Amino acid sequence: MEETEFLGEKDPMLSGSEVEMDDEKHEETPDVKLPGRRGLKDLLLLSFSMFFIFAAFTALQALQSSLNETGGKGVACLAVLYGVMIASCVLVAPVLVGIFRPKWTLVGCFICHCVFTASNFYPQWYTLIPACALLGAASGPLWAAHNTYLTTLAVMHARAVKDKEETVIQQFNGIFFAVFQASLVGGNVVSALVFAFAHRESVTERENSSLEVCHSNVSLCVLDSTKYTLFTVFEVSQIAGLLLVLVALKTLKKLGSDMQIHRPKIFQLAASVVKLHKDVRVLLLLPITFYSGFEQAFIVGEYTKYFITDFIGVKMVGVVLIVFGVTNSISSYVSGKLGKKVGRCALILAGGLLNISLIVFLMAWTASACYPILFTVPVLWGIVDAISNTQTTALYGVLFTNNQEAAFGAYRFWQSCGFAVSFAYSHALRHSMETKLIIALCLVCISMAGYIGMEAMQRKRNI
Repeated sequence: MEETEFLGEKDPMLSGSEVEMDDEKHEETPDVKLPGRRGLKDLLLLSFSMFFIFAAFTALQALQSSLNETGGKGVACLAVLYGVMIASCVLVAPVLVGIFRPKWTLVGCFICHCVFTASNFYPQWYTLIPACALLGAASGPLWAAHNTYLTTLAVMHARAVKDKEETVIQQFNGIFFAVFQASLVGGNVVSALVFAFAHRESVTERENSSLEVCHSNVSLCVLDSTKYTLFTVFEVSQIAGLLLVLVALKTLKKLGSDMQIHRPKIFQLAASVVKLHKDVRVLLLLPITFYSGFEQAFIVGEYTKYFITDFIGVKMVGVVLIVFGVTNSISSYVSGKLGKKVGRCALILAGGLLNISLIVFLMAWTASACYPILFTVPVLWGIVDAISNTQTTALYGVLFTNNQEAAFGAYRFWQSCGFAVSFAYSHALRHSMETKLIIALCLVCISMAGYIGMEAMQRKRNI
């Protein structure tokens, strides 16, 4: 296997790749050598481009179960999205990143996000499902390109400022997720304002139906003009994110990286991911990785529908997710800082215990329109999600430094499985929230047990 050079040293990033990209393709002359602060600038450019894209996507995702609830169309669409993403993480992602490099892969994937948003203007099965399948195919490459760009940037920055790579990777992930999770706030501020100022027609005049029908089918209560306004703002946001990457974000080559991007065969990474699972640490991390996707799907798909829409109305979905997003963003930044002081183990275990407490409370609580409780839960869940995202992502980067393509492929594969499973059974169990909570409780307990086992094994290796 051919080794590549990275800033004068062996490159740990893509050691599983074998077929080198032609030197003539995408040849760029470095115009900037990475000083200390340059890495932070490009990290922020990457972070804010993702912010604009996912401000629209996360808000739309949260509204699918309410605005497109007929026949379970909304959650079925999301299940297809994450189902296709499972395959794209290990099949399409390495090929596209190898051919087009991280920046141009991001550009193509952002275009697919714009297509998904456009499909919501006419939300039929034959428009939503293909758009979701396309976005699912693009999601794997998007996150692979993001992980490659961010981790490489962190390593370059660490070497430039003579700091530990593990520390800088954690800090960069903390900064990224602080901005990225703020997209929950941005997108849901838009949806909350649009719903707050929208004029709704009388349900009797529009559908000749009763208020009970309006309650059971929320989409009948929202005017088409309101939806179109919302979707237009989201489309503009995503175009802004696309332009930010297209115009402002520099390629790794131009930043002074000597990393050589390879073009692996289509099943090469899939084989590497399968082979990686021979490492017991990966198997022990599988439950917590799966659950990191599952718990995000729960808060945006189940909690917003059952506890928010059904009790205080769809207009409050955006407001609740703003609270979730603000907490998540702040907690992501704090988590990145605390990881250095208290250690990832303490943080992840604290997040797990908090998550278990929340689930047990929701199981015992008789749901009602109690605003303090309905808003406190997403605040605490935002802390849980922030810890899960920052620490788990950094954990894969630290543990599998010499095989990061396969490691991040496995990470996104199992996280996507968590999303897909949660959305897939959502409609079938729509009348049994207690069952969904029991499933979530079992999963988080198994996740914590697996993680503790992994840490114990890792400490024995380090002795």
